[in-house]
Amino acid sequence: MMPWNRKEVFVTHSLQKLAEVRGILAQNGIEYDDISPYNPFSGSGRGHTGSIATGDPDRITTYRVFVHKEDYDTAVSVLRQINTNR
Repeated sequence: MMPWNRKEVFVTHSLQKLAEVRGILAQNGIEYDDISPYNPFSGSGRGHTGSIATGDPDRITTYRVFVHKEDYDTAVSVLRQINTNR
């Protein structure tokens, strides 16, 4: 998915939440890309997100999920339904 054809639909620090969102999008036939720009434990050299001072690995990496612009409204609707069902 090219950067100009995608739109951010979800941001989280939780790997568990990322997996849940991936599963929901896949179940609904929505193609997605996810990006984790920096993880100090992986050796990546890109910008820092989160706080190393907390020592909480779930707060160190920011995961961003993108969908195709044409699928954005559907993706938001599906993810909103999941959040209200809890």
